[in-house]
Amino acid sequence: MFKKNCVIYILLFIPIILLSNTIINYDETLFLFKNYKTNKDVSLWLNKEKSSTYKNGENIEIFFETPCSSSLILFDINSDGKVQIIYPDKYNGFPVSEKSRTCKIPASEDTLFYDLTVGDSTGKEYILALLLNEYPEFIKNQIIESKFLPVIEFSIEEIFEKLSPFLEEGFSYNTVYFYNNIIDTRGTLEISSFPENCDIYLNNEFLGNTPAFTGLDAGYYILETKYASSSISEKIFIQPGRKTSIYHQFNIFEKGKIYFNKTDKSDEIRLFVNDEFFGYLPVSIEEFPGDYNFTFINSKNKRNHIVLSIEENKIKYININKNLGVE
Repeated sequence: MFKKNCVIYILLFIPIILLSNTIINYDETLFLFKNYKTNKDVSLWLNKEKSSTYKNGENIEIFFETPCSSSLILFDINSDGKVQIIYPDKYNGFPVSEKSRTCKIPASEDTLFYDLTVGDSTGKEYILALLLNEYPEFIKNQIIESKFLPVIEFSIEEIFEKLSPFLEEGFSYNTVYFYNNIIDTRGTLEISSFPENCDIYLNNEFLGNTPAFTGLDAGYYILETKYASSSISEKIFIQPGRKTSIYHQFNIFEKGKIYFNKTDKSDEIRLFVNDEFFGYLPVSIEEFPGDYNFTFINSKNKRNHIVLSIEENKIKYININKNLGVE
């Protein structure tokens, strides 16, 4: 019990030291981890040298290698103490790292979808790589239930308290730091349609065919989906760090037709379709398959209401008698 309490107390004390350069030098705090970890270090580095200053708007890339196949979490602890989970993410799930394989965040295939960009702020920011035997459930929930690259509701002290049972079973870690804060300036667009394989145009430029999934800079776009001679167009907004899902449906059924005639040639009969005036009998209606409400009103304001089905690629002939009944 004494050893367990010591582990927890030390783990709670680590982030306080990490976030305060006035108490102890940052590099000197690493021995606290080394006293309790049981695995080899995670290799962790950035696309710039350690302690580099990134310019506002400059992309940052994070590289890592793990000493074994296990569950890796990348925390970003920014200059005001907020904690962001950079890896894993809700779109790629919870993968197990491959031993001694160099990985990059964003991954090469993910750079189409999002960039990690340094924002307009100052301060020392830490990236913490933590390798555990499994992904804790509360970490999974934060990733699934929050927006992409979530800033989580817990402080780093609370996170370490929740992680302490997993850390005691054995873990690896590493840290790097830089200056300025990470933000995400791109979002993702997912486009699906019925039928599939429709042409997609974004700001009048051909993008591909449905279904499609791509990354875009945040902002407004005109999205157009084309099928045969039909098209659906709308203005969309891509939010940074969010997925925008669009679904366009085209009616690909053949139309059917109903011819309405009247047996009493002297009377005037009005036709309403789904409560909207359509015309005077004799008249024909051509529509896609389905049930339609037809209302007939004569010159004496007598009315009759019926429901008829229009069938695909079929023609029906309906006679309406003087009592507005169907013959």
